[in-house]
Amino acid sequence: LEEEALRLSVRGTQLTVERQTLGEVVDPVILTRPSGETETLVLSEDQPGLWRATKMTTDMGLHSVTDGERTALAHVGPPNPREFVDVRSSAETLAPLAEATRGSVRRLTPTATAAADAAPEIPRIVALRRASSFAGSGWIGLKMTDASVLKGIDRIPLFVGFLGLAILLGALTMTWYREGR
Repeated sequence: LEEEALRLSVRGTQLTVERQTLGEVVDPVILTRPSGETETLVLSEDQPGLWRATKMTTDMGLHSVTDGERTALAHVGPPNPREFVDVRSSAETLAPLAEATRGSVRRLTPTATAAADAAPEIPRIVALRRASSFAGSGWIGLKMTDASVLKGIDRIPLFVGFLGLAILLGALTMTWYREGR
């Protein structure tokens, strides 16, 4: 029951901006999307003292709207998305998938004998067609398939192109010189 209020609400992917005021006119508001992109919205009078604008959005995340004095926030999307449920770095999440496909999950950590600021030990990558395991001590395997086949490579020397351009420019220069330009 405030005299002056700014509200932002969400229904599905539709944002609704409401500005309640005792004034006769309201200024446009600025909508800021989760990406930081801004857009100016012009509100139209819906009822005496209540101005409204709606906007469809596909951006998931926190949206904000401001009129310069007041700010309102609204979240679009699921309230607790799966990718933010547990944000700890762990190999346990992918381990069942890796075991089912005969692979492995590796953490890139410095070796025990190296200093803490040393570069991580990266396993060798080996291309394999058929194997009972696609990982081992110090290596990981990539399963090779015939999903795509390279048929050939064409090489064209770069110098030939520049030589042709120089000859063409020389011929044009000689033509212009003969014509007296």
